[in-house]
Amino acid sequence: MESSRLLTSRFRLLIFLLFVGCYPLVLHGAIQAWFSTANRVLDWLPADFEETEKLMWFAHQFGSDEILMVSWIGCGWADPHLPQLADALVQPIPSEEGESPALFRVALTSPQILEELMKPPLRLPRDEAIERLQGWLVGPDRTTSCLIALVSEAGIHDRKAAVDRVYACAEACGLDRKDVIVAGSTVDGVAIDRISLDALLEFNGASLVVCFLLTWLFLRSFRLALLVFVSAVYCQQLGMAMVYYTGRQMDSVLLMIASLAYVLVTSGAVHLVNYYIDAVRTHGLEGAPRRAFHAALLPCLLASTTTAMGLGSLTVSKIIPIARFGWYGAAVVLTGLAIIFLWLPTALEQWPPRRWAARLRSEPTSRADDFWRWWSRIVTSHAGKICLITILAMGITGWAVRGVRTTARLHDLLPPDSRVIQDYGWLEEHIGPLVPVEIVLVIPRENRASILDRLLLVERARMTLEGVEGVGSTISAANFAPALPAGPASIRDRGRRIALRRQLDSHRKDYIEAGYLVDSSEGELWRISVRVPAHARVDYAAMLARMREKIDPLLAAEEKFSGVRAEFCGGVPLIQKAQEQLLTDLIESFLLAFVLIAVAMAILLRSLVAGALSMIPNLLPCTLIFGVMGWLGTKIEIGAVMTASVALGVAVDGTLHFVTWFRRGIEQGMNRRDAVCFSYSRCATAMVQSSMICGLGLLVFSASDFVPIHRFAWLMFTLLAAALVADVVVTPAILAGPLGRYFEPHPRQRGDG
Repeated sequence: MESSRLLTSRFRLLIFLLFVGCYPLVLHGAIQAWFSTANRVLDWLPADFEETEKLMWFAHQFGSDEILMVSWIGCGWADPHLPQLADALVQPIPSEEGESPALFRVALTSPQILEELMKPPLRLPRDEAIERLQGWLVGPDRTTSCLIALVSEAGIHDRKAAVDRVYACAEACGLDRKDVIVAGSTVDGVAIDRISLDALLEFNGASLVVCFLLTWLFLRSFRLALLVFVSAVYCQQLGMAMVYYTGRQMDSVLLMIASLAYVLVTSGAVHLVNYYIDAVRTHGLEGAPRRAFHAALLPCLLASTTTAMGLGSLTVSKIIPIARFGWYGAAVVLTGLAIIFLWLPTALEQWPPRRWAARLRSEPTSRADDFWRWWSRIVTSHAGKICLITILAMGITGWAVRGVRTTARLHDLLPPDSRVIQDYGWLEEHIGPLVPVEIVLVIPRENRASILDRLLLVERARMTLEGVEGVGSTISAANFAPALPAGPASIRDRGRRIALRRQLDSHRKDYIEAGYLVDSSEGELWRISVRVPAHARVDYAAMLARMREKIDPLLAAEEKFSGVRAEFCGGVPLIQKAQEQLLTDLIESFLLAFVLIAVAMAILLRSLVAGALSMIPNLLPCTLIFGVMGWLGTKIEIGAVMTASVALGVAVDGTLHFVTWFRRGIEQGMNRRDAVCFSYSRCATAMVQSSMICGLGLLVFSASDFVPIHRFAWLMFTLLAAALVADVVVTPAILAGPLGRYFEPHPRQRGDG
């Protein structure tokens, strides 16, 4: 539909009614999405990954691995609060409708398990019993105790309620909330929820204000700034509403969609308003919205398309939050383009800023134009040197990018002084390591070895794992069994072994109830729980490899256990896979974004060479920033991984606008240097304005305590600043030099224009 028809009074009314009529739905969806946030690092990988399948298999066989460890300063064997809290946690929760299911299915205390080990049939001496519990239920001082609570299905469904229940019950038992120390994967997700939501609640308003004030400053019109602000806020809320109406939950990554949508739409709207300014300055206020619509449609459409390509490239990620961010980000950018091209020209036609327009037309040549003419002379005079320095810089920093490493560890996502990190540190110091690796020995059904031989195999495997560097504590069914014989069987102890086999057979059900033995269709599953530190800088990949190197030869050498195998499950294999996948996704998504945008530029410019050359200034910021991070050995997490592709898509916007005006200058008969100067005067100011609005609007979030949001904000600001420099220095240098001829329209194109 033509802009002239869109801007008639009848269609203006229809557009206003459409926007106002849809807003209640948009607002409702945004609010619902905001309060449906859920985060858990272990849920990042898709269900068809081997590590995820193994974790699901483990949960199916042994039950959920979600366990909370609870303790407090001074918690010892005789602490009366331990049994009180354990009993309170497994009780149903009173509610107005009766009783809600308990959020914990089992709660066990150190004294309770110690008593079980010391009473018949085991009758272990107290010192030996305590030794078996050290490192997972009892601290190194042999006194500090704790409680472990297994989260129920109801607790998994509402993890925040489960964590809050622990603190509420602790207070009801007479404990001070600030003294209660809680850790476990359930707490991790709740902590990420809270800190990411707090960050956005705290800084989202500041970002809105910064962007609005910058827009007002640059456009020098409160009315124009307000119209841009309305369109940006509408798109921000629309982005969150999309998540809700498509049946998804917000997470710590998707929460950034709202802010990203706001700054990107503001940036696009500023470009459109600058075309409007140009139309008013050259031909007056009458008909300016139509002229701005026609002039801005193609470059803004192309710019939004490349931005959507950058975001869309993230959909290839196997990390679920990143892939969703890519889908919704691309959708919001394209929808935002439609909104600003419907809303802004319509609003400007309805409420034209007449006083502002009169002041604009009465002004002489702006200082900005004088600056850009001066800057153009400098850049075009040193075009060759600039291109050479650019290639050298890209080569050096591009090589250093190989040093980039990724992380998905909780301690790299939250600040060191956060409550959950402090709690982990205290528990690991006073009790033992907390991060689980579950090794399951699968003994085929056809195996005829006795239960004693099987437990001896489990114990040999446990002792082998305990000796692996990085392993803290190990737990298996052997921890709850009588003392097992050491060394090969002899005639003298044959009778004792027969008696021990009978005793073990009689308590087989106890090992099943304890969750360390399962009878399955595959055979017997014997579980060995390994705990590794969360606080120390442990290389999980190397540690898992060392475990494999020890266990596989051990099992292969067992003559009685042909076909036995070890399955590695739990949080550590999943976190390690997430870390590897983050690096893979960074490379794959960036390469996809680069190829898609390069092809689009080649088609637009009708030249493969021009398409490739146009990517140089857009590739430069990413190689520089990530190259420096590689040199410094900085680990990047989920927030940083997304920035390369997003920044590439946003950075190419400036290149598109500059090249578009360059080609128009050539079509008007200018030489390349004059066409570059013409481009500066037409779009450089808008490029600076949009980059500053995007960069500073996101930089506000760098004050967040949540590391992915903090790193995303800093990197986006740095990348956009570098992209702006590249667009006003490198792009003009390429266009002004000999390579600029590849960007010139072909004679037929000139004639068509």
